[in-house]
Amino acid sequence: MRPKGRGKLWGVSKPYAISLTLCAFIVLLLLIVPPVYFIPDWRGYWSAIISFSRGKLTLSEEDVIYIFNLSGPPSPFNLTQDNPKYATRVHQIALTFFWVNTKPFGVPGGPYGFEKAPGFAFILALAHLLRLDYFVNSFIVFLNVLFLYGLVKSLDDERDALYACILLLFNSVFMCMANDRYMADLAGMSFVLYGLGLTVWAVDRQDLRLSLLSGLLLGVSITLRWTNALASLTAFSFPLAHIYVQRRVGRKLMLHFLLLMVGNAGPVALFLLYNQIVFGGPLIFGYQFSEIMVQAPLGLQYFLPSLVSVTPLLLLSFPTLILALLGMARKRVSFEHGMLSIAWMASFVSLYFCYSWILQIWSSGLRSGRLEMGIHVMRFFLPILPGSIIPSVKFLQGLKQKYRILILGAVALLGLSLFAFTYLKALRPLPVATTATA
Repeated sequence: MRPKGRGKLWGVSKPYAISLTLCAFIVLLLLIVPPVYFIPDWRGYWSAIISFSRGKLTLSEEDVIYIFNLSGPPSPFNLTQDNPKYATRVHQIALTFFWVNTKPFGVPGGPYGFEKAPGFAFILALAHLLRLDYFVNSFIVFLNVLFLYGLVKSLDDERDALYACILLLFNSVFMCMANDRYMADLAGMSFVLYGLGLTVWAVDRQDLRLSLLSGLLLGVSITLRWTNALASLTAFSFPLAHIYVQRRVGRKLMLHFLLLMVGNAGPVALFLLYNQIVFGGPLIFGYQFSEIMVQAPLGLQYFLPSLVSVTPLLLLSFPTLILALLGMARKRVSFEHGMLSIAWMASFVSLYFCYSWILQIWSSGLRSGRLEMGIHVMRFFLPILPGSIIPSVKFLQGLKQKYRILILGAVALLGLSLFAFTYLKALRPLPVATTATA
């Protein structure tokens, strides 16, 4: 008897063909509709593309003016060095592009460094040299579907892999950040998915090459967003849970821990070298020079207010969290996978609930009635999406087919509706300079 859900379509299994078709639909949708720059930070990544593709890690005052003029009509201001407001005006322009003065606060003149983690900007800069930067996110979406399908198929079966791809592709935050082509959130989530997924395979298959590759990809994720260091710590939860279940520590598992750290070391070392060159110290980051981030402290006192205020938006944006909790509550998830998913989701949620900035932005959106500002907050939580999908699929396994279809349809409809709402609220024209030559 042929296994359920493994009929052929176009020469491949039906679930795989449907997954690729849905992926093509989402990618085509995101390419056809004009890109929307939901988050103002896109200006920073765009300017970093121009700078890095010209071989410059820092900007002089003249470079700031060059990028400013590329972004639109020439400045109406008399921006010459003999103008008494020259330094102040250049400083203001640099901040609008998220480049910070690497000198102490109040000392003008630059050089200016990119405020954010540089990893995605370097990826975009390389693509920009090939005139492919516009398609980077589309390529990442395809990679995500291929990887997630393979991961879930190896743990369950192809039909469950199809369900996983639907839950990923039709998430509103995923679609928004895939459409916002000059932001690092989608790529950051993707490298977390690849790294932690390879950790599962490395332990299950006792393959040390996958352990090293897992650490390498998790290290790359840190260069895209430094808070992804949480994912590197999360990676230890799965082998530790495996040790607990097996009641023994094998030599290969010990080597797995070591190779995870070795893999991490390469990209992180390059990140620290970048910090040394640009900001003057390996542990000095761009955000430490940001006047805005100085006013957005991190503290446990913000956790409970965020829990009350942000949780409804979080569950609306990531309904897979509810499905994941139901899957674990019904004990349909193995101990190892459950521990990985809990650590994966809880680490990012706990961190960002302690950021005052998250609470401030969403509270402001609620007070002003600008609910589309939810994307400003939810994009930070995007890495939890893949972590919630595996236990969600396990929950769906225990339901009758008609209820599975009903839940998947509701989740997809919710995701498309929230994406459409946010998109229409935030629609803005394509920036003039995205096609500028470096």
